[in-house]
Amino acid sequence: MGIFILWAAILATTVPRTPPLPEGKAYRLAGIVQGADFDLGALGAIDSLPVPYPPGSRTQIGKLPIQRGKYLIYNFVAAYPGTAAGGGTAEFHDLLALKVGCGDEILDAWQYTLEWADTPSLDLNRMRKKGLVLKKGLEIEALDLANAATGSAAGEEGVID
Repeated sequence: MGIFILWAAILATTVPRTPPLPEGKAYRLAGIVQGADFDLGALGAIDSLPVPYPPGSRTQIGKLPIQRGKYLIYNFVAAYPGTAAGGGTAEFHDLLALKVGCGDEILDAWQYTLEWADTPSLDLNRMRKKGLVLKKGLEIEALDLANAATGSAAGEEGVID
């Protein structure tokens, strides 16, 4: 018994521990588009886009509209449990799209819940903060997201994983 306790004590001090998972939603990289920019005209008229957008999407808005440009668009998705419209728990997915320029500076960002079934603009959020750099561990709160239609603070939380 004494050898087991000694072995357990040595093991506990020498085996590296896994770092704790980030609190809240973890936004994971889903894809990068090179030579792109946000289609601000389409984003401003998101309620008028043909549903589903793009065609063949499983959700009302499956991707945020982009066009040719000179930037990188990083698409991140965060999966999290939430309350379904009919009650009960369901898995939801938030899309975060970042337009990134030189030096990994975030020039613009948009966030949307893929399963949103109401008027799209009610859940479309845009970054208000400037001068941020894209890096692992960046807290979404730092983007200072606000609803694109009303300007009210979105209150979104999470971290880029």
